[in-house]
Amino acid sequence: MSREAYSQHLNDYLETAPGPVAISIALASDPGISFAAVFLGPGFSHLSSIASFLRRLLQERPSFGPQAPLGVAMLRLFGHFGKNEEILELLWQCLDLRGATQALANGFHYYSLYTSKGEFRLVCDRILEPSHLVEAPQSIAIEKAVLDRLSVIAGCGPNALVIQQFVD
Repeated sequence: MSREAYSQHLNDYLETAPGPVAISIALASDPGISFAAVFLGPGFSHLSSIASFLRRLLQERPSFGPQAPLGVAMLRLFGHFGKNEEILELLWQCLDLRGATQALANGFHYYSLYTSKGEFRLVCDRILEPSHLVEAPQSIAIEKAVLDRLSVIAGCGPNALVIQQFVD
């Protein structure tokens, strides 16, 4: 793992050995990009080991930089696991890690918010770099309560995000 930080098999490692993956991210020269590569790289799946991974990551307490890829990865996880209370609580705790809140704020800059019939969706409108390691999800469905709390934590307030209505 340490020699293949951005391996195409990283999600396989995460599924079978979440603790060592969390440790490798915490020890990486750029933990934020390493984290983003796991969740924005090829092969992201509905990971059954995500809770174990997040618990170990919280134990390791990596110091993140404020890079947007980390913020976009967090948005993806909040959208994907927004109805799972255990994982959601772990994700809220991850935002207390150094640099995570600023990264979240920077990640919001890559998305516009659309709403229709009570559904909230972040839609990507910019290319995320480094594009050879990460790819921003084109669309992230997100629970309104989660979105409101995230926008307050990111410092943009729940009404500051641009909301565009779309009709189906």
